[in-house]
Amino acid sequence: MNKSCKKIIFILILSACMILKIHADNLHGLESKMIDATINNIDVPTYEYDVYWENMNFIYSISEDYEYNDTTNKYDKVLNGNWSSNSNSMEITNKGNYTINVEIDYNSNVDSVTGSFDITTFKLSKNENKKVYLDLVGPIDETYVEYTKIGNIVMRVW
Repeated sequence: MNKSCKKIIFILILSACMILKIHADNLHGLESKMIDATINNIDVPTYEYDVYWENMNFIYSISEDYEYNDTTNKYDKVLNGNWSSNSNSMEITNKGNYTINVEIDYNSNVDSVTGSFDITTFKLSKNENKKVYLDLVGPIDETYVEYTKIGNIVMRVW
């Protein structure tokens, strides 16, 4: 902020104080009274939010099944895999005084695995919160060991 702008703001504040004093002086001759004066604050935008996320641990389980093959007249073994988690949520809380926009995405480090959130883009008003859940799909091979990082969560707030 430049000096002339600061001076103008100071003069405006000083003028407001003088106006309050003049009104108070006009009460002379009356009994003593308490005067409540308020100066409205300019609503300055503050952007503050909390993000709470669970462990984001997922388990990939493989089950065996057999399907009948018409060509060979035999049953072929089929491996079925699925992801599960009981700690796959994120909760975002808007603590600022303006509405925020939130966008969440999952970027996989494994070509065969994709992930998606149940809600990817949303708005949060002041003191509002939203909980979102991540689901994974796609096979993963046995070269990935326990507690291997297989992706990144990206969150954009504006």
